[in-house]
Amino acid sequence: VYFQQNYAPSYMSKSTQAWFECTNIIQFPHPSTSPDLNLIEPVWHEPKKVVRSLPHCPTSVGELTAAVHTTWESLPFEVINRHVGNM
Repeated sequence: VYFQQNYAPSYMSKSTQAWFECTNIIQFPHPSTSPDLNLIEPVWHEPKKVVRSLPHCPTSVGELTAAVHTTWESLPFEVINRHVGNM
């Protein structure tokens, strides 16, 4: 498994680094001052907007998980492509 995160001090605690070592997760180097090239950040904002606008806010982990899955599956490719084009 590979994991990308910036190396901001808040993510570099000894306990976090120990967890990555114990779980054999490889971290991609990504300096904290580099531009954000992680596509998921702007794309993830789209489902969050939809879930927040639901008439009945999820009140359990199960409801939230279902709402996120439903929203994510219905996200049009045009929205994702728009964010890709803005990178």
